[in-house]
Amino acid sequence: MMPATTGPASNIRKARPWRMIVILALVAACTLLAVPGTAGAHVRAKYRTEYKRQLTQFNKAFLTFASSYDNSSADSRYRAEIMAPMVDDPAQRETLLEHEAAALQMYNSFKDLPMELSMKFGKSINAFKAKAKRYFATAKQQRLFKKRCELLKSYASSLMWLGQDHVYESYKFLGQDPPAFESSAKALEDGDADAATGHEGWDKQRAALRGML
Repeated sequence: MMPATTGPASNIRKARPWRMIVILALVAACTLLAVPGTAGAHVRAKYRTEYKRQLTQFNKAFLTFASSYDNSSADSRYRAEIMAPMVDDPAQRETLLEHEAAALQMYNSFKDLPMELSMKFGKSINAFKAKAKRYFATAKQQRLFKKRCELLKSYASSLMWLGQDHVYESYKFLGQDPPAFESSAKALEDGDADAATGHEGWDKQRAALRGML
């Protein structure tokens, strides 16, 4: 009868089953990571396409608002540049008054638009947030989803409402006689700060929501 083996060789044989379990676990984990949308997936499978499509639509809308912000901000700066030399030139007095009137008209026509568009966009995000139970199985996931939707809405508002408000305010300052160029420039500076906050926060929260797939 062979004596029981002791010592290092015996310890190695005893460790092999545990080593094999660890290896199999690592292989399984790597397999999951290799399958797109599987590792860390939380959205119910049958709603993932709908979920991704909604995030894509939100982002397209946000980028459209961002482009509008950039265009109106650039227009206000351009108006200030061409109006500035006219202030001390009596020969261009009438032209200056026309530019002032046009700037004031821009302010009066669009001053309420940022709030209206932001609230409308916010309602769309709220409707998305209301589908928490549809998309997620656990209460913890649902709470996290709702929190990130609220942050997404807040950062969108930072650009669409706060930032754009400052741009239209800059038109109001250009509409004064004489134009308040420094105040207009300061309004645009404040608008750029809010827009930057909106962009950064939007990108972060959108990525976080996509990460919940």
